[in-house]
Amino acid sequence: MNPDKVYIAVSDWLIRVLSENKRLLWFLFVLNLTCIVNLYMIFDFRSIPVESLKSFALLAVYLLSEVLVTIAILRLLPEIFTRLIVALTVIFFCVDAFALTMYRSVFDKGMFQVLLDTNIQEAAEYIGDYSSVLSTKIFYAVLLVIVIAPIIKAGIAFTDWLLSFNVRFLRIFSILSAMSFALVWAVAGLNFFLVNNPLSIIRISCLIPRAFEEIREYREVYENLDSVKVEITRNESELPLVVFILGESTNRNHMGIYGYDKPTTPNLQRRLDAGELILFTDCISGATETMPVCQRMFTFYDNRG
Repeated sequence: MNPDKVYIAVSDWLIRVLSENKRLLWFLFVLNLTCIVNLYMIFDFRSIPVESLKSFALLAVYLLSEVLVTIAILRLLPEIFTRLIVALTVIFFCVDAFALTMYRSVFDKGMFQVLLDTNIQEAAEYIGDYSSVLSTKIFYAVLLVIVIAPIIKAGIAFTDWLLSFNVRFLRIFSILSAMSFALVWAVAGLNFFLVNNPLSIIRISCLIPRAFEEIREYREVYENLDSVKVEITRNESELPLVVFILGESTNRNHMGIYGYDKPTTPNLQRRLDAGELILFTDCISGATETMPVCQRMFTFYDNRG
């Protein structure tokens, strides 16, 4: 089999997929930009700006590649699958956008576990407590929808320009798209590819069964706690007793000692003024739920790994 003929046949087919699905390509791309927004929120901008731009650019190109390959795969399936993917992507975009604005993170398995553990009363109280905040977020969401349309239109115009003037570039991009899709899967591993995927439909679809699995494991641990005997075999510390106080569901953005505009932590503030506290200002939680945080808190876990 002639490699050149295979290259031309595959690239031409992907170019045809692109030319016939320009609107769908950019629609799915824009609805998956939440992954890039999440990177913007966690990125350390004290580093070299050029490196920051490279990270965003690479993620955007990889996201475009994934959307193109996904559309190519959907072309081989009945149209109902395309409609389903679009519908789920719209829903997951709304979920990710809400999580980003409220908690500065895309939807993860910890948030899904919280949803499973809640009830109607708690949900109603949550909506009541955050009704004013939610209305503000909805207002911003409407503005975002208004902005999305011109972005899609500009993307379509850009694609038309490429299709008209630079077919060679599109051939290279289409082949690299398929290769990057396969390369990340093969090198980084299937688990990394699925969990850290910029496409929300892949990422969330894989997080949900993982959340159910962790819930099952937690229940097994709780059921066997009474049968486990914990014994300290050696203690070389000169301290007779160490007490750890964990603040469950504490948000530093609502704490006065961290700059909140209301005096919500007067006692801690007095201790801080007296030099009895050490205030950490550059820490990142290892997870969004309590159990994994406690597992990593007392170890040398590096959240950057």
